[in-house]
Amino acid sequence: MKHVEMRFWMLFLLLYGITFVNAQSNLKPKLENGTPINRNGAKVDNSLLMYGSSMLNDPTVCYAFDDNGNHLMSMTRSDGTQTDLGESNVSTVEAVVMGWNGDTLYGANANTFGYFDNFTPTFVNIGSFGSGFGASGTKTMSDVDGLAIDPTTGIFYGAHRDGDGGAPADLLFKFDHTTGQIIQNGFGNDEYVLIDPTTFNSVTYDDIDDIAIDPVDGQMYGIANEGGGVNLLVRIDKTNGNTTLVARLTISDGSTIVNMPDSEGLSFYNDGTMYLTTGTNPSRLYQINKSNAVGTLVGTFTVGSDYEGVACLTGGIVTANDDSSIGNVEGSIVMINILSNDLVNNNSSTPSPSEVMVDLNPSSPGNQSTLVVSGEGTWAYNSSTGVVTFTPLAGFTGDPTPIPYVLTEIDTGETDPATITIDYINCEANDNTNTIIGTIYNDADRDQVHDVSESGFSNASVQLFEDFNNDGNPDGTAIQTTSPNTNGDYQFNIDGLVYSTPGTYSQRIENSCNDAKDGKEDEDELKLGKDEVIGVKFDGIAIPSNATINSAFLYFTASENKDEAGSTVNIHAHDVANPDNFCTNNDTDGRTRTTNNSSWSLPNLWNQNQEYQSADISNVVSELIGSHSYPSPNGGSMVFLMVPTGSKNKKVHAVDGDAARAPRLVINYTTPGNGPYRYIVSIDQSSLPDNAELTTDNIETAVFTSDGTIDCNNDFGVVLKYDISGSVYDDGNAGTVNGTGLGNPDATTLYANLVDTNGDIVASVPVNSNGTYTIDGIYPGTYDVEISTVQGVIGNQAPDPTLPTGWNNTNEGQGPNASGDGNANGSQSITISSSDLSNIDFGINDAPVASNVTATSQVNPGGTTTVTAGAPSVTDLEDGTPTTITIKSLPTDGSVLYYNGVAVTADQTITNFNPALLTIDPADGAVSPQYTYTTTDAAGVESNVATVTQPFTTVNVSGTVFDDGDAGTVNGSTLSNNVGAPLYAHLVDGSGNVVGVSTVDATDGTYDFTGVTPGDYQVVLST
Repeated sequence: MKHVEMRFWMLFLLLYGITFVNAQSNLKPKLENGTPINRNGAKVDNSLLMYGSSMLNDPTVCYAFDDNGNHLMSMTRSDGTQTDLGESNVSTVEAVVMGWNGDTLYGANANTFGYFDNFTPTFVNIGSFGSGFGASGTKTMSDVDGLAIDPTTGIFYGAHRDGDGGAPADLLFKFDHTTGQIIQNGFGNDEYVLIDPTTFNSVTYDDIDDIAIDPVDGQMYGIANEGGGVNLLVRIDKTNGNTTLVARLTISDGSTIVNMPDSEGLSFYNDGTMYLTTGTNPSRLYQINKSNAVGTLVGTFTVGSDYEGVACLTGGIVTANDDSSIGNVEGSIVMINILSNDLVNNNSSTPSPSEVMVDLNPSSPGNQSTLVVSGEGTWAYNSSTGVVTFTPLAGFTGDPTPIPYVLTEIDTGETDPATITIDYINCEANDNTNTIIGTIYNDADRDQVHDVSESGFSNASVQLFEDFNNDGNPDGTAIQTTSPNTNGDYQFNIDGLVYSTPGTYSQRIENSCNDAKDGKEDEDELKLGKDEVIGVKFDGIAIPSNATINSAFLYFTASENKDEAGSTVNIHAHDVANPDNFCTNNDTDGRTRTTNNSSWSLPNLWNQNQEYQSADISNVVSELIGSHSYPSPNGGSMVFLMVPTGSKNKKVHAVDGDAARAPRLVINYTTPGNGPYRYIVSIDQSSLPDNAELTTDNIETAVFTSDGTIDCNNDFGVVLKYDISGSVYDDGNAGTVNGTGLGNPDATTLYANLVDTNGDIVASVPVNSNGTYTIDGIYPGTYDVEISTVQGVIGNQAPDPTLPTGWNNTNEGQGPNASGDGNANGSQSITISSSDLSNIDFGINDAPVASNVTATSQVNPGGTTTVTAGAPSVTDLEDGTPTTITIKSLPTDGSVLYYNGVAVTADQTITNFNPALLTIDPADGAVSPQYTYTTTDAAGVESNVATVTQPFTTVNVSGTVFDDGDAGTVNGSTLSNNVGAPLYAHLVDGSGNVVGVSTVDATDGTYDFTGVTPGDYQVVLST
């Protein structure tokens, strides 16, 4: 669907016209590979810049540009289906190359480097290639016929045509694809190297029509020709320009091979497949065998001709490797992480599930995440974990049929197939090898059960020990060590268990009484084969009656040289428990013989002093130990009788003649061993990660009583514990979670309490004074981290998140500089899955303080006159002086409060408060109007309510009435009450209204008016 939408957008652009765009002003660079170096040697840190868009190319096609009609075309590599993407705004493009991330198609328009905007024909200039110095002096890269990117390094290369149809040689240079400019000192002290001309059939070919670099091994290739006659595929050493001929380019249709016509464009697909375009009309796209230069037709272009450039790289190789799980018990559910051994991003990294899609049934349309195999079971892919689960049908036995799947990289659309194989083992039977099988698994819920959802654990070493004394403890050092596979499966194979103890009896006759011929025991020689029964006796044979005789031989040493046939004997034994020696009884012929015997034909050639082995007499020995006892430690004796059956004798040494060459007996046997054999399997805990913990016992036992046994389900559970860390900040603005680290506000220690889903404390640690905390060793799961002044008690219900009086929670989140979770309550939920969690941060804030204020007393101006009012007094630990004031209540005595000339209302909030703008029109008289207020800091925390009192006072008017005789200055004697009636002083305002009356004191002539509002008045005396 992605590609359909992309093509629709391309069509939209084509319908509405093509515009010429300058990349420098209209596009923001993005990152890609390559590191240009300035001539002064300083590295330019634009090594990963890339122009283009977030769109990706269609990974199924090659893009090609025709030099005649200037069309940009795409052609599907699989079937040659083509799409005309439109006519370009430029006409001299002779080379194209795909950017490494697959989202930019670049081109060379003569001397200018640029790109095709969003895979449309609109060509956007990036910059000119410029000039460079090399073996041919300073050259301007004005006719660039080849472009290539080295996928192994990210370096861009260009090939400049220096002359056409002959000498001089073309030039190879490196350039900065973010500017288009040639890289200074790209080849040591030079900016270019000469591409070595290629000789074929005594003709030298100087022109290089295009270059391309194999993404698999980094080898550069080029097309060498002279005007299109003979076209050669050459390898180019990209360090010095030296060339090596591969072969003349040809075409094969399966039966005939013809010469390739004018070859112009060269490119590679991600997997190293080479593609080539031709210029001769009709132009075609070929797939090229890079080892022999033979081409196979992909398709013919029906629009335009002379396709000079082609680009097939799609932005990265994807590799899906086959997956398997062995040693599973029949009937069990099997889980395999199929992504753990795969590669994406050009084989540079293991994919996360979000980067890929997996199709379990490639033969059906669409992307199938489940597959049901009739009679076997169900396969299912979990797109969140990358795990494929096979659930067998009840009663299904044997191994399921391996299934193919296809891995697709979402960003590039690249795909690769692989196969999943599962091996089941029947624990009741196997071959002769004894096997111990088990799995180490991530026991996330710590229930000691390998749940279907729990993946295998591979980061461990498993050891196998013997338990000789059956005490359940390992004896000695480990006899085997192994590591589990990516699914956590491990296996020990134990070969060569000895269920019987081997034994050997080997003895030469040392006593002269122990060999004899019939009637004579003191002979120097004995004759075998004719005439005489020879007896030999061996002592100290201690073989248990339940022993198995594997082999038994007598050995005689020749005492003469002879070469003749006819010497044969039958070898019996004297069938008694304790046979006499031959000094006691030298009768050899008359002794009771065993039923079993062995016939021995002595060799014809008989060489003196050479030892000869008899026929195997294990059957004879077996009859003896089955009939008689040969107990340890001293054992018993056996007498063997050589009864002649031939016509010729052969002489052998007797003990009396040559003791060192006397007859000897060798018996090899086995007796039942010390089984059952007991083993112990355990994990080498030093091999586990530091944060790993076993949830099961570290002992699994296996007991073998016979060969061909499998001991299954020797499983171990491991859980990984992780750390949680973060900081508590004195956060003054309640925005992102940051500020000054603080763990002891108002000298009160804070605690980070970890709370499980039941509300119980899992861990509790004090917050450091700098605000940091770490809770270590926590099992996977979902928890709340809460900050409180109360330390939680493990196993008890968690206390509420509390802060010291006056402190508030501002926000919390996982940072750094987290935006907050929108619920400032000192608690945040976390989930631990497979890694430590850091930056679990909290913001707290000390509430601002509003103080009561009694302002300096003022004289009441009276009337409606306003004066500056007493201002709030506020402080804040974080902000210093907050500037947000809320007037909570107004004066109740008739005084009116104003801010910036507008009457204030109750609960009015004033931001950016300026105390100079707060005024009051006091009620007349000596009054003390009051208003209450709060302040709010940058974190949105409101202070306590405080009161501002503004006292106002009035003025007094007083004077004296004199008996003034000279009408000069106002003085004289005090007027007494001699007028016969009281005298009154009247206070008259500017409107002629009497506002006050004072009786003149009859004794001293004084009067006064109190509580006078400032203003203009007259004092009038009257009776």
